[in-house]
Amino acid sequence: MRDVENALTAYVEERKRLAALQKAEAAAREARQLADSQYAAGLIDFQPVLDSQRSLLSAQTAVAVSKTEIAADIIRLYKALGGGWRSEDNQEQDEHE
Repeated sequence: MRDVENALTAYVEERKRLAALQKAEAAAREARQLADSQYAAGLIDFQPVLDSQRSLLSAQTAVAVSKTEIAADIIRLYKALGGGWRSEDNQEQDEHE
């Protein structure tokens, strides 16, 4: 029962983290668009544009990692609830036997 609680808690917490990361990603995207506009208007040099691109890529990476962790949390929860994990190869072997 403890495994189920741990897996469920990890899943819920990671979902909260993902929501925050997605907000940060949206803010980084907006900052990049602003930097692009300012650069196109000649108001800034190119370094802030590069910095904003780097920040956006970092935020996108964090979102992707969080989504991967959520998938892993779901698998851990499924297993903790007693679910098995069968690959297609195992299923094909069982069908041939």
